[in-house]
Amino acid sequence: GVAAYIWFFRQKKRKAAFLSIGAMVVLLMVSCVHWVFPPLNPYRSSKTLSLQLDILLKPGEDVVFFGNLKESVLFYTDRRARVIREKEDLFHYLASTKRVYFLIDERRYRKLGEGIQVATEVVAREGQKMLLVNRSKRQGR
Repeated sequence: GVAAYIWFFRQKKRKAAFLSIGAMVVLLMVSCVHWVFPPLNPYRSSKTLSLQLDILLKPGEDVVFFGNLKESVLFYTDRRARVIREKEDLFHYLASTKRVYFLIDERRYRKLGEGIQVATEVVAREGQKMLLVNRSKRQGR
């Protein structure tokens, strides 16, 4: 890239030198899209997901997380948090006859396996964060 620019510039081929700079910029942008941006995806804002969750939850109801607390969700919803850390506690929470929502990151969701997929539905996702709801027997699901 830079070597081509210098070679064209020394050969007094200004248009070719300019085009080599353009090609380098395009190559840099494509590289960022493929190798730099995907690892940053988990750090995207949770604003849209948080606002959707705030609409679904009743006033005063806590935001429930499995695994790690996502502070940005609390900021956008202005609610208190409840963190479930154990798999057994999560399945006990999901056994509720009422509709319950919780947030989980995609890596933990996959790690929990088929049991979580049978017990829940994905309501929304943003970056690596997922909003799930239980499949309540009372609601005919």
